[in-house]
Amino acid sequence: MQYKKIRIAKKGSIFTIMLDDPEHLNVLSREMIKELHNVLETVSKDRSCRAVVITGAGTKAFCAGGDLRYIKSLENSSQVGKFFDLLKGVCLKIETMNKPVIAAINGYCLGGGLELALACDIRIASSMSKFGFPEVKLGIMPGGGGTYRLPSTVGMGNAKYMILTGEHIDSNYAFRIGLVNAVVARAKLLAYAGNIARTLSSNSQSSIKEAKFALYKNSKPDYSAERNGFIRCFKNKDKDEGIEAFIEHRAHAFDKRR
Repeated sequence: MQYKKIRIAKKGSIFTIMLDDPEHLNVLSREMIKELHNVLETVSKDRSCRAVVITGAGTKAFCAGGDLRYIKSLENSSQVGKFFDLLKGVCLKIETMNKPVIAAINGYCLGGGLELALACDIRIASSMSKFGFPEVKLGIMPGGGGTYRLPSTVGMGNAKYMILTGEHIDSNYAFRIGLVNAVVARAKLLAYAGNIARTLSSNSQSSIKEAKFALYKNSKPDYSAERNGFIRCFKNKDKDEGIEAFIEHRAHAFDKRR
């Protein structure tokens, strides 16, 4: 199958999936999300695959989040809910996949991009990476499982700081709070991730499959609160002001729109 927004490479038993829209910082368009779902489905069924690496094309971003122009175009709760389910579905596909998945994070890892990374089993970051959930600055909230996976990864206090302030953190901060497992020079990122992938691929695949399943079942959340909150945000004028301000490269003025 031919893909427009992602690239796939195979080296031995390791598959690399690259988000491939560097001109737009690899944002999660509807097309990219659908392609990711398809390729993850294919890779999960490939018996020759023993480990997966997900990364972003270019040097600026792993993934800078959702496609805001598309998100802004959503007109009703049904469309918003379908987008939430689409993004959540891809993250769940990664989390429950029967192969170990490594996120090799280069540059910006924001919003939906950070939710993709959180769904991976292991996260390696370049020293130049930035992380954040900027949704509150856009009048929305995380919509791909971030309010569930972030607290379980970095603790509730750190999760509240990141989600409620919307501020970016750097790689060293991310490592200190356990958001990433290692920080390396950008030039060594894929090689480092590849070494971990080879270690994973040499382990018992049946054991990895069972362990991943148990870990998922032990932490399986109910996503209804996040889904409902995400939809309610789209009924608030803050969403229009926040996204318009971002697109127009100006400061938001939420109070003036109420």
